[in-house]
Amino acid sequence: MCGRYTLFAGEKGQELQRLLREIERKSLLSLVPERDLFPSEEAPVYAVLQGKIRLQAMRWGLPNPYRSGLIINARAETASQKKLFRASLHSLRCAVPCSGFYEWDREKRAYRFSAGHSELLYMAGIYSHWDDGARFIILTVPANLSVAPVHDRMPLILPRQSVRTWLCDGERAPYMLQSRGPALTRTAVRERQEEPAPLFSAV
Repeated sequence: MCGRYTLFAGEKGQELQRLLREIERKSLLSLVPERDLFPSEEAPVYAVLQGKIRLQAMRWGLPNPYRSGLIINARAETASQKKLFRASLHSLRCAVPCSGFYEWDREKRAYRFSAGHSELLYMAGIYSHWDDGARFIILTVPANLSVAPVHDRMPLILPRQSVRTWLCDGERAPYMLQSRGPALTRTAVRERQEEPAPLFSAV
């Protein structure tokens, strides 16, 4: 369900280095920890602000109105049917850059999925405004062939050339919810990676 992802400053891909320079220029370096990014933390996210695509700080996870904890994911295929997500899907879409994300198999073994060559992935998300600022969630889709051996869901991955369309084009964006994304590189994680606690839910 994508309950953790990475954005490592030590990786060398040109696209990632450009993002890190932009984060530095905007004094957002605290959003790039030397570890994984977890739900409830702030992270760098692309969204449209005053008619322009801008990198912004947003917190990962929406307060759950039905029980305690946070909602961190939403199913792309049903998000438009849910009151909690409908307005955001229509006009508050975002793109979450990452260098990789984790999924866990049935034996609780962790795997990291990436584009390879230290390049960025862009996960499709939606956000909303709360008293403590903007909060985002990641949209998920049925896993493609590269992820399915580990988990039945994965983030909706946006091709780099489609990020602007997702953010800016309200008519075309809904069609992108059906994408199954590119083939990804799978790496078994040797050190112990705990699966996210039930506190963080997907809807």
